[in-house]
Amino acid sequence: MFNNVKKLLLGNGLAQAIQFGSIVFLSRIYYPADFALLTQAQSIATILAVIATLQMHLSIPLTKGVDEARNTARIVESLSFFLFLVTFPIAIYFGKIYIFAFVLTLAVAVSNTCNSYLVFSGDFGRLSGFYIKRALLIVGVQFGCAALSVQDGLLWGAVIGEAATALYLRKATFGFSKIHLGLRAIWETTLRLRSFSFYGTTQELTSVAAFYAPLILFTSTLGADIGGQYAMVNRLVWGPTILLTSSIAQVLYHQFGKVPPRRGDSHSLSYLFLDRKIFLAAILGCLIAFQLEDLYLFVLGGQWGLASKMLPWGMTWGAVFLMSIPFRVACRVLHLQKYQLFVDGVTLSSIWLMFTFSGFTPIGMMQGLVGIAFMQNALLALAVWLSIRYKAPDMAGA
Repeated sequence: MFNNVKKLLLGNGLAQAIQFGSIVFLSRIYYPADFALLTQAQSIATILAVIATLQMHLSIPLTKGVDEARNTARIVESLSFFLFLVTFPIAIYFGKIYIFAFVLTLAVAVSNTCNSYLVFSGDFGRLSGFYIKRALLIVGVQFGCAALSVQDGLLWGAVIGEAATALYLRKATFGFSKIHLGLRAIWETTLRLRSFSFYGTTQELTSVAAFYAPLILFTSTLGADIGGQYAMVNRLVWGPTILLTSSIAQVLYHQFGKVPPRRGDSHSLSYLFLDRKIFLAAILGCLIAFQLEDLYLFVLGGQWGLASKMLPWGMTWGAVFLMSIPFRVACRVLHLQKYQLFVDGVTLSSIWLMFTFSGFTPIGMMQGLVGIAFMQNALLALAVWLSIRYKAPDMAGA
C-alpha cells in the first residue's frame, strides 16, 4: 500500500508544485479579476461535478471484474454527457461564467470516471503521470493565452487543459470507442447503485457545504479581516491535506475493492487503521505545530498574526481528517452513505449554530471546529465498527 501511496504523492505533489509555483508568475501577468473569474468557475464546477456522476464513479474500484468495471465506467460517462447536453442551454442563458463552468464540469466528470477505473486496475503509475501532465498543460496554456493576449486567458487555460487531459485519459483508458447514451442502462444503474447515486450524492453535497461553511461564516459573523485570516489558514492546511488524503483514499479503494471489509469479521477492522508511523507522526506534528507560531508569523508577515495563532488548530483539524480516511472509504464500501449523510448534516448544523449563537473568539471558533470535526469522524468510525463487528446491514441504506 505504501509504495502505491508514494507513487500518487509523487505525481500529485509535483502537479501541485507546478501549479503553485506558476502563481508567482501568473499573478504578475493576470489581474485579480482574472483569478476571481477562475475561482468562480472552479467553485461552480466542484459542486456540479458531484451531480454529473451522481458519485457512481466511486463504485468502479469496488466492482468484481474487468467487464463490470468497464461497463459501469461507460454508463457513468454516458450519464455525465447526457446531463451536460440537457443542461447546457441553461449555462448559455446565464452567461459566460456558467458556460466555462459546465464545460469544466464535464471534463472533471470524465477524468474522475477514468481515474476510478485506473484505481480499479491498480495502475497508479499512469494515474500519477496524469496529474503531472494535467498541471503542465493547464499552466502551459495559461502562459500561452497571456502571450497571445487572449481575454480570460487564465480561465481558458484551465478549461482547455482539463478538457484535453480528460480526452487523453479517456483515450488511454477506453480507446476511441463511441459514447452510447443508453438511458435505460443509466436509470437501472442509478437504481442499483442508489447508495451512491441518491444518498452518496446528497451526502457529498452536504459534506462540501460543511467544508465551505466556515469560509463564509467567519466573514459574515466576524468580518472580512478575520475571514481573510481564516482563508489563509484554509489555503495553507487543506492543500497538502487533500493531496495526502486523496492519494491514500484511492489506494484504499483499490485495496477494499479486492479484499473488502466483511461484516462479522473482526479481523477486517485491522485494515481500517493507518500505519502506526503515520498516526504517531500526525500526533507529533500537531504538538510541534503549536510551538511554531513565531515562525508562521515570520514567514507570512506581520499582518497575519491571527492566522499564525489559528494555523495550529487548522493543522489539528487536518490531522483528524487524515486519520478518518480509511473509515470514510469504508462507509462507501459498506454502503453506509445514508448514515454518513446524517452525520454530515449534524456537522453542518453544528457549525452554523456555533457561529450564530456561541459568541466565541476566532481562536474559540477554531477550537470548536476541531471539536466538531472530531465528533464527526468519531461517529463515522463508530458506524463502520458497528457495521463490521455486529453485522448491522440496516444502517447501509442500500
